[in-house]
Amino acid sequence: MSDSHLTELPWKALVVKQQLKDPGLGAALAAYGKTDAEDPEARSKALAVVEKKAEAARKDAKDNKDVVRYLDEVLEAVGKARKAIAMQDGADDEDDDEAEADEYRKDLRKKLIAALGQVKSRAPGEPVPGEDGKPQLRFMAYTAGGSSAVIVARKVGPATKKLLPEIAGGAKGGKFITGQCIYEKSCFTFVVEEASGGLAKKLAKALLAETGNKYKVRLRTLDGARELDSDTDKDPDEVAAPASPPRGATVSPPPTETLLQAYRRRLQELVPGLQQALKEQRGDTGKMRAVVEFAREKADAGSLEAALKALDALEKLLAAAGVSAGREAEPEPVEVDPAAGFNARLAALLPAVKEAMAEGGDRGQEIKLKVSEAGVLARKKDYEQAGALLDEVDDLLADSSDDEDEGTEGDEQADDPEDRELDVDEAKAELEALGLGIPDIWLSAVDAFAAATDTVNAQITQLQSALRETGDVDLLGIADSGLNALTAGTRVPLMAALMDAGSDGANIEAAAPKVLKAVAAFRTRLNAPEIMACDSNPFGVEVSIADTFAAALDQLGYVAQLASE
Repeated sequence: MSDSHLTELPWKALVVKQQLKDPGLGAALAAYGKTDAEDPEARSKALAVVEKKAEAARKDAKDNKDVVRYLDEVLEAVGKARKAIAMQDGADDEDDDEAEADEYRKDLRKKLIAALGQVKSRAPGEPVPGEDGKPQLRFMAYTAGGSSAVIVARKVGPATKKLLPEIAGGAKGGKFITGQCIYEKSCFTFVVEEASGGLAKKLAKALLAETGNKYKVRLRTLDGARELDSDTDKDPDEVAAPASPPRGATVSPPPTETLLQAYRRRLQELVPGLQQALKEQRGDTGKMRAVVEFAREKADAGSLEAALKALDALEKLLAAAGVSAGREAEPEPVEVDPAAGFNARLAALLPAVKEAMAEGGDRGQEIKLKVSEAGVLARKKDYEQAGALLDEVDDLLADSSDDEDEGTEGDEQADDPEDRELDVDEAKAELEALGLGIPDIWLSAVDAFAAATDTVNAQITQLQSALRETGDVDLLGIADSGLNALTAGTRVPLMAALMDAGSDGANIEAAAPKVLKAVAAFRTRLNAPEIMACDSNPFGVEVSIADTFAAALDQLGYVAQLASE
């Protein structure tokens, strides 16, 4: 066998000699001979046609041993030519393939949407005179039972082949399919050598899982002899959905989900339970906050497996606290954390307490004494009596507010307390009179900021769901931005400053300048257009990022200012 088996002349001579009916192999060989040796894609396509026509000719001449032997040699030559093209193409494209795969690892959804946009812009058609036109993009798909994944890129190869099973959720033992991806007949068309049933449906499901967008997919063979589309194609690997897992069981993501989708779904499921636990102070709320923050950071960094493991840990914490973790079952009552509850309540009351004390009078003095006594009882861990005193303080403050409304009717509005300069010495004296130190109110301020962060994260999660439901590409990009992106590098420095102050506030004086600087930067960021857009979104989702954080920043800034002087 020689290269002549892939030329037209020997085959034509054999046709004449044996008086054969040529099914088109001669034309296919002639077309292959005209392809550019430097264009592996064109040569591969031409070889596929040669192979198909040779197989058809072999079938027609099955009783003619000489012809069958020659056609077997043609098919063998096709296989060797393919290997040579693969070696040449692989050597040239290995670096490009690695680069493409790295880009997909960084942001699968964004990269794939961009690639599909390029496919659409390069829709095949009559080229402009004098121009060669843009080359079409390639694709590689991976299917393993009900799992599937696909990448569309300029180059696909070994690096892509390694990445696809990861995208498919780690499914093993699957099949790889490669070919061209073009925009044809108003569909994203995947051109393959052999169009197997169910593949169009699997490709459409993979695109939906990886991008969040529904695309109409068409599958066809190189010669157009067979076509399938995602709307009518039947997936033989589809099975009935499994029954819901029992309560408390760890839920594994469905095989068609990407890790990113699985993370988003699990987080959305757990948010209601987390909000309930934090609101009612059920279980180890401090650890819950730390775990969910760790999960968000890992997800932002692309470490989705670690993020999912963190959510597993969060679900166990919620279950231990008797919280349903987003399920319908009623939570079992558990003992709340009394210290955290008292601190949070005292932090909420302090601004009104300060105003009442500044006004003086019998009521102001009574409020001062009750708050001071409540602080003493709390330090003795008598939280029941301490809470009862705060109930009385709350009632006194409410009465004070009613009297103030009646007494100021028709008068000019009082000055806004925030417009007055803080008298640090007076504020410290007030705290001392209440039996409180700066570390005491610092912990309350930190708890308030943590609660604000939980509230805003929950709001953003709900807004992201609404944005993804629109299917709009631009809005989908916005939906991928979390709290870290919205706060644009101001929240992380503030968190670092809070850590410098110490979990018990012991180092607050040393950390106070850093806290004040971080608070100021964070406050400025709250006026950013992105945050204003979220707060005034038209999707019916209640979001109040600026207002929620402003109150917490006020508390942090107040305590840090006292500690810095």
